[in-house]
Amino acid sequence: FRVFTQPIGSSLSTKTQATHACCSPFQPSSPRLGSMAKCGVDHHSLSEVFSYLSFRDLTKASRVSSQWRKLIKSNCTYPSLEPKRTEELLGMLGLVGKVERLSVCSPMGTGTCQPWFRPIHLKAVASSYQNSIRYLDLGLWFETKHSPDCNRFILLSKKLEGLQQLRCPLKCMIRNTAEISKFRNLSRLSLGSSGCSRNLLKSVVGHLKDLRNLRWLFIQSYFDGNLAASLSACRDLVRLSFGGEGLSDEAAKHISRIDSLEYLDASGSDSKHAVAVCVSDIGLGYLSRLKNLVSLNLDYNHQITFRGIGHIVASLPYLENLCIGAPRVDDETLSTIAQISETIGLRLKCLGLQGSSITSGGLEALSKLPMIRKLDLSYCYHLRVDSIPHLKNLLDRGIRINIDELGFGERGMQVAQEVLGNEAFEDRPCTWKSIGGELNHPICTS
Repeated sequence: FRVFTQPIGSSLSTKTQATHACCSPFQPSSPRLGSMAKCGVDHHSLSEVFSYLSFRDLTKASRVSSQWRKLIKSNCTYPSLEPKRTEELLGMLGLVGKVERLSVCSPMGTGTCQPWFRPIHLKAVASSYQNSIRYLDLGLWFETKHSPDCNRFILLSKKLEGLQQLRCPLKCMIRNTAEISKFRNLSRLSLGSSGCSRNLLKSVVGHLKDLRNLRWLFIQSYFDGNLAASLSACRDLVRLSFGGEGLSDEAAKHISRIDSLEYLDASGSDSKHAVAVCVSDIGLGYLSRLKNLVSLNLDYNHQITFRGIGHIVASLPYLENLCIGAPRVDDETLSTIAQISETIGLRLKCLGLQGSSITSGGLEALSKLPMIRKLDLSYCYHLRVDSIPHLKNLLDRGIRINIDELGFGERGMQVAQEVLGNEAFEDRPCTWKSIGGELNHPICTS
């Protein structure tokens, strides 16, 4: 905006001053307020600038002139809108003509749709942005008192068939599960199944095979053999997550047929009240057929042993990110991985051991993994003060380590801070991200 805000200095000629004064949109009495030709700024460039403004600043810009408001309404494509209340959404609908991404998910990070959002608001969004919107985030579940009616998803499929990314609760599809197959361009889909029946889930999964462009899928539900058999028809999936709800060995057998998978979240539930459903070494044998896997999450699968982990690590040549946080993961597991690395060479860059039973001996085995860059040791209570020298060696190699909640004790933590430095305790890298949380971000950075 330099051309608009440059002050009229005394060093400028009278003609130049007059040109600046005429072109400045911040002067109410300026003639031809919306003319950009005199300033050398075309409509396309101005629309690009508008797309970077916050909605509050965009509202102020629309008040400069009727031509600016018309430009914002017709030519400006706003990348992302996240209204926090009804008035804000209505203001956006009246001002911004094109929107690529709309999210009404709670800003608290709970995954719920904001309570003020109603079907009438969705109808207004679908009518206003049906030609521009590509990503719609309705959250993973609704609050009980604001449950949607069964016509909500019909409205979506009729006016927003061009969607490429969608996150919504399964409750949107009650009695209308076939509507999901109309989103031919959908490439990323996240579904929350809280409070839904298994029959509803099975019906929806059965229609996913019609989505030929689907590559990313997040379904927050436990998968048994029957559900996985239906899902195995989606042979082009690249990233798949069950939202930490787990899957059975029989489900793993069917999932292994999706040989295009590069990321798989097969983590189990960490809830003490949930039914323990875990993959065992048998299931890992099936998953070892997924030769293109780069990232694999096996957290909270309490039945896996060092034998199953060793087999799957040796069978996946492109594996870079691995999470095996479980109490049965111990020093023998890390020694097995280290031996495999010395034999065939591994590409592991990120290793999650949160909640495992490793000791200082296991950390010594990690020194044989030359490509490790991130390590999550949070809640490894078997790590005592004698592991501090090994942690120091790992940090000296440039490895980022999450050492939150170790078994050092108060005195041990003081010693660790003196040896490792405060920075080691403040740097807590996120080892794993679920695709249900953010579809636009990588699952695991290296």
